[in-house]
Amino acid sequence: MKDLTLPAAGLDEAHLGENSLEYGEPATADIAARFLDMASEAFMGDWRAEFDRSHWRRIRTLTIGGEVASGVILHPLGQWFGGRRVGSYALAAAVTASQYRRRKIGRALMLYLFREAAENCVPLSVLYTTAPEYYRQLGYEAAGQRCIFNADMHELADKPQDAHISPISSKEDGVVYRVYQEFAACRSGCLDRDGFFWRRILGSGDDVRRYLYGIEFGDGCEGYICFARRREESVLLVRDVVCLTQRAARAALAFLSKYSSAARSVLFSDGPRGPLHQLMSANCLRPRLRSCEQWMLRITDVSAALLERGYPNIDLELHLAIDDPSFPENIGRYILSLSGGKPSVSSGGSGSVKLDVRALAAIYTGHCHPREMQDAGLLGGPQAEIDRLGVAFAGPRPFMLDSF
Repeated sequence: MKDLTLPAAGLDEAHLGENSLEYGEPATADIAARFLDMASEAFMGDWRAEFDRSHWRRIRTLTIGGEVASGVILHPLGQWFGGRRVGSYALAAAVTASQYRRRKIGRALMLYLFREAAENCVPLSVLYTTAPEYYRQLGYEAAGQRCIFNADMHELADKPQDAHISPISSKEDGVVYRVYQEFAACRSGCLDRDGFFWRRILGSGDDVRRYLYGIEFGDGCEGYICFARRREESVLLVRDVVCLTQRAARAALAFLSKYSSAARSVLFSDGPRGPLHQLMSANCLRPRLRSCEQWMLRITDVSAALLERGYPNIDLELHLAIDDPSFPENIGRYILSLSGGKPSVSSGGSGSVKLDVRALAAIYTGHCHPREMQDAGLLGGPQAEIDRLGVAFAGPRPFMLDSF
C-alpha cells in the first residue's frame, strides 16, 4: 500500500489525528473482508461471494491506522469509441465507512484512483451511480445509457429465418467472444469485457441456469442469445443478446417467441436505438422501457483520451483549453489534429474552445453535442469551432449492455 501525504489527498490533519492514510490493494484477507462487508451492507448484496482471493487485486482501499475507511472495486477494462478501444477503469461499490463520511475520505480515494489511472495510461473511468451530483464534483458527467426493455412473449413472433440456432458449449464459447467484440467495436461505449464479466454473464454463479445459443447462417455465426428463466415470475431473462445483422436479430426474436408457453414476458438489455429494439419497433411491436440507467464518464488523461479514440475520416484542427478543478493534471491547452481521421495531440495552441472536463466527457462519447454543453455553461468559444468539435466526435449514440 502507498502512504499518502495529507495535502495531496486534500484532507485536513484534524480528520486523521495521529494516523496515516494508505491507499492501494488490500494487504490482508482481513482488509478485503471488511471492505466487502461494507459493500454488502451499503448495496444490499453478497460481495464476498463474488470476490474471492483471486479478485482482490481489483479492490482499492483507503485505510486509517489499519482500519478500512473507504474502498472501491476497480475493473481494468476498455470501452469502444470510434472503432477503437480506449482503456477504462470501470468502478463499482464505492463506499465509505459511516464514521468517516463527510470528511472528504471518499473524495481522497477517487483522486488517488485518478492518479493511478493516469500513471497506468488508462485515460477513462466509468461508473453507475445514484448520486450523480457528487460525482460531477469529481469531474464525471453523464455520457451514455443502459436500457432494459420488457416485451410480451406473444409480441415477439416474427417470420422464421433460414438460420441454424443451436446450443453453444463452454468449449465453443470463443465464437461468442468474437461476435461480441465485432458488435462492440462498431458501437460507442460498449465494454471490452474480460473473463470476470464473461463469467457473470455465461456462468451460473447465482444458481440460475443459463442457456446459450448461437445464430448461424451459411457463412458463419452472426449472433448469440444467453438467457435464463425466472419461473416464479414467468419471465424469460435475456442475459445477453448480440446480433451482427438484421437477419440474425429477426432469427433471435423468432427463437425467443418459441418460449411463450413457458413465460409471459421477456427482459433484454439494448441501447436506446439498439438493433433488437429498433427491429421490434419497425415491426410495430411494443417493447416497453423497463429501466434506463445513465453511466458517467471521467477523463483521467486528456491527451491519451484524445489520441486513443477513433474519429471520422476528416481533416481538421481544434484548439482546446481544458479546465479540471478536481484534477489539475488535466488543466491546459491541447491541439487535436485529424488527418484523414488519424489523430495527433500536442500541447499549446490558442485554446479558442474553452471547456470543462465534464463537457469533454459527454462530448467524447457522443452523448451530447457541444452546443448542449454550451447551453449548460460548460463550454465556450467561436460557434464555428464549437460545431467543428461536434463533427469530430460524431458517432452512434453511446450505450452499454453491462452493469457493474
